[in-house]
Amino acid sequence: MCNCGDYDPPEFARQQNVKARKRQRCDECLRSIEPGESYRKICGKWDGEFLTFKTCPGCIDLAKRGGLTCWGLGDLVDCFSETDGNPELSEWLEARERRRLAIQAERTEVINAH
Repeated sequence: MCNCGDYDPPEFARQQNVKARKRQRCDECLRSIEPGESYRKICGKWDGEFLTFKTCPGCIDLAKRGGLTCWGLGDLVDCFSETDGNPELSEWLEARERRRLAIQAERTEVINAH
């Protein structure tokens, strides 16, 4: 199943599987990608803006198991907002939300420190 029909295609894009040299963040589940860990990196130009998306192997695997062959980059969470009682998807969504809130709190703390 393809879930990217609602999105305009990029002017150009390049996909590669790379190994992290420094800590990165998965744009789908928001977890840290540690140095030495492999991940998918897609760079391109969408709507006149150069963007890079990083996706960890766990999210790629989850998408495959969920029947997705493609999705709007950074929007995997929207594809799985309806979990249909699937405990694996519920756990993924809950973990992602915890990481999102932690990132938000960390950013707020940095802003308030200045």
